[in-house]
Amino acid sequence: NAEIYDTTIGWRFVNPVLKKQYGVDSMPQTGENVAKGFYQKKDWVPAGMDGVCAPSTWTDKDHRPTMKVDLYRAKVSGPTAGDLNDLMAKGTIKLEKVKTIDLPRKAEWLGW
Repeated sequence: NAEIYDTTIGWRFVNPVLKKQYGVDSMPQTGENVAKGFYQKKDWVPAGMDGVCAPSTWTDKDHRPTMKVDLYRAKVSGPTAGDLNDLMAKGTIKLEKVKTIDLPRKAEWLGW
């Protein structure tokens, strides 16, 4: 005995098990929930990306993760024929961090 909802966005037939596990938010509601989740992120780095990604903070006014960019220089100490990962592992190619720059924010770059 299923209830039917008349909607163009969201669930037409609500499965009680799925509702309990995942909720039945429509796409706009889900988008709002995603935004709220982002606003709780302060100095956040994705799992496994420490040292690779700069920490990011999201606010309700600015949805761009970070404007800090690390610049690197490649130091090459031998022939570069071969797989890049192997060359990096052997130390033939090393990346040297030159500096971190903070790019200016532009209003037209504002996220969603």
